[in-house]
Amino acid sequence: MARAYTHLSAEERGLIMAETLRGSTGAAIARMLGRFPSTVARELRRNAQGGRYDATLAGRAYRERREACGRACKLVEGSALYTRVRDPMNERGLRVRFLPWSGSATSIQQDRPRKCSLAFVATDH
Repeated sequence: MARAYTHLSAEERGLIMAETLRGSTGAAIARMLGRFPSTVARELRRNAQGGRYDATLAGRAYRERREACGRACKLVEGSALYTRVRDPMNERGLRVRFLPWSGSATSIQQDRPRKCSLAFVATDH
């Protein structure tokens, strides 16, 4: 049976914590959650500290990892790409200014601001 991958929820992490305290095996916890045993094993390996799993700390670590991941900005002032975009516009007499995105845009997959959103303004003068 094919399953679509989804991240563990806070409730699932709570169940993992409760069941590990009761002494349940990772495979048994996976069956309760309807997850693959490797998912539970990976969660325990990543987030157990001193042999104990804490759902709150695991959730915090998950959010920190998610915040740190993502694409790096390519259009950075002084970079080759920045120059390649700016110079042809300047040659046409357009003054280009790159502005950090100030809207409340959020990425499709996450409810957090985008790291690298930019807007630019080209004017005739």
